[in-house]
Amino acid sequence: MGTGGISFLSQKHGWSADTIRNFEVVLPNGTIANVNRRSNPTLFSALRGGGNNFGIVTRFDMETFPQGKLWGGYQFYFPDPGEIKERRQKLGVPSPSPLTFDSLTHFSKLSASIVSGGFRAASYFGYNPSITDFLKAFEAVVFKQDIDLHSHLFWSFSYVNQLDTYLFGGQLVHTEGKEWPEVFKEFKELKKPVWSTSRQASMVELAKEVENWSNVGPR
Repeated sequence: MGTGGISFLSQKHGWSADTIRNFEVVLPNGTIANVNRRSNPTLFSALRGGGNNFGIVTRFDMETFPQGKLWGGYQFYFPDPGEIKERRQKLGVPSPSPLTFDSLTHFSKLSASIVSGGFRAASYFGYNPSITDFLKAFEAVVFKQDIDLHSHLFWSFSYVNQLDTYLFGGQLVHTEGKEWPEVFKEFKELKKPVWSTSRQASMVELAKEVENWSNVGPR
């Protein structure tokens, strides 16, 4: 049995394990026990850690929270290709090859070239923030002294081998539903995202969006 889980509410309410109030457990001696902070705080803490064999959990009692519409979605940006090239040369990092087994099974060489060319053209028209600006925007959220507990940031910098391009991307979410709240000011001021899904949405819609970007195989 393992618990945990990061959600859009983690800033305010912690991980999924933090919301458990009681475990119904079949103990090794065959007895059934309700384990919580009062009845057995040590075992309660151990069960919340996950990856153990203290018993078989047959029921979770969890705290829930009222939630209306959220604001959020994915933002994708292309970094400045010239800056990427310069940094790779300084670090002595060889250029990656887009022609991998995975890329060939998902895209043809021609379609990958067309899509990659389109992305590079988009960069030419102002869709390419510098790496420095991107990191400043990221740091402004992560290291903000008075963090907005309704904010959620899931971000990455990656190389997409199918498209032979680098990408800044991730999800910005505000659980109070505020469009571009102050906590995300620096991201709003970045150059245009090449793709954005930010909108008012339900928890289920945003959770499914995460799932759709994490399909087994391409990831």
